Formats: sequence, C-alpha cells, structure tokens
Amino acid sequence: MTKNLAKGKRRSNSSCNQISRKEKIKEIIQSPISSLLNSVHLEMNGNKEVIIEGCKSILEYDENLVKISAKNMTISFFGRNLLIKCLTSDSLVIDGFITSIEFATWGG
Repeated sequence: MTKNLAKGKRRSNSSCNQISRKEKIKEIIQSPISSLLNSVHLEMNGNKEVIIEGCKSILEYDENLVKISAKNMTISFFGRNLLIKCLTSDSLVIDGFITSIEFATWGG
C-alpha cells in the first residue's frame, strides 16, 4: 500500500509540473507581442485605425495629431478626426483618417 501512495505522489508531482508548464505557456501566448519582444508593435486596419502595443505615454493629442512615447522612440500619427478609442497601461487604439506616421528614434 505504501508503494501505491508513493507512485500516486509521483504522478501528482508530475501533474503539478505539467500544469505549471501549461500555465507558463498559456501566459506567454496571452502576453502582448510587445512585451515578449520588448518593443513596439503596430497593427493598421487600412488608414482608419491603428493598434499600438508597447507605448509608454501620450505626449500630444488632438483631432489632427496623436504623439506617443514608446521604448526608444516617439511615434506621431497625423490625420483628421483622430480619436483614442481605447487606452490601457501599455496599448492604445487610434481611430480616424490617418494621413501619415512619423518615427523619431533616439539611443540604441
């Protein structure tokens, strides 16, 4: 009977390790791309919407300009009727008619 308990414990520990690995993989998969790469990720839907992951702060914002700070750069979105539709601690969504994007980098 002792042998069965020992075997059961081994299985249990192995299952715990597997769950732990599964949870780690799940966490990595669900992480924003920018956090995995430690960079900025932009996704555009035509010139009407842009999703930015990895932004630090909003430097300027009005209907013609949204300027953000990212890892080692600032990114400026120029256009008409620009609106920050969604904002989280490290990402944002800009809607409107985007006419141009400017990247200004510093450092290495």
